Amino acid sequence: MSCTRCTSLSLVLVASILFSVLGAAITTIGVMALALPWARALVPGWYSGITLGVGVVILLFAIFGYASLCKKEKKCTLGLFMVFTIIVTALTVASTVFLFRTEEALAYADKVSFVNITDWELSAAMELRGGVERTWDACNANVVDLGAGKYELTCAATEFGYVEDAVNARCLQEDNVDIESVYKECFVSGSWWPAPEGVDPNDVEAVLNTPKGIFCACYSEFHQNVETYFSVGKWVSLGSSIFFGIVFFACCYLCCCSKSPQKQQQQQQQQKAQAYLARP
Repeated sequence: MSCTRCTSLSLVLVASILFSVLGAAITTIGVMALALPWARALVPGWYSGITLGVGVVILLFAIFGYASLCKKEKKCTLGLFMVFTIIVTALTVASTVFLFRTEEALAYADKVSFVNITDWELSAAMELRGGVERTWDACNANVVDLGAGKYELTCAATEFGYVEDAVNARCLQEDNVDIESVYKECFVSGSWWPAPEGVDPNDVEAVLNTPKGIFCACYSEFHQNVETYFSVGKWVSLGSSIFFGIVFFACCYLCCCSKSPQKQQQQQQQQKAQAYLARP
């Protein structure tokens, strides 16, 4: 077996293992998003269902990868695996572009206090807004004034205790929140998120008892939390794009250029037979 063929088969094996792990992980995430109360609040039901379906499909194609390594005539299963690989490559490239662009957009939106944002910044901010609004409603939140410029968020829904701890520790009780802080400009601006009617922007406690008020008081912390995942995810996505691109070319080589050991042996036997018959 040639070195190129051996390397190509090894890449297909590694890709199949990765697809198995990825499919199992995505399937688990989809099940958790449908089953856990706090996850149902953060993630739309249709998105969870799609995630579950994608995980199952990835597992099926991982099986095609394993089958292409085991079958003597592997062009059919390897062809299906190759098609899936190029789809995954395209998706990871798109994901890489999305993660890099979204990270830049959120950084710019944070810099301008989420005021008068447009285009890509607006799209990224709308995703944050949706998550804050769904979490606020599901947790049944309430904010009280503790004095000295500090406030406390509580959730009537006990399963959202982690939300209380994160918002209080990293935002409402870490720094003083007052009417002179930059949150006010964010709150009164209606360029992309209209301010709630009947809420006095000078009444900090009233403002913080709205989803937009919490967002405007803590948007930098929300951005930092999201950026933590994006800073890792974008490089993982880029590395995955390169790897799956290489796997695709390995599949092309195995389908179009490489001969299986069985065919090589048959060809050698035919050559020997022809040489024997050609003897005088």
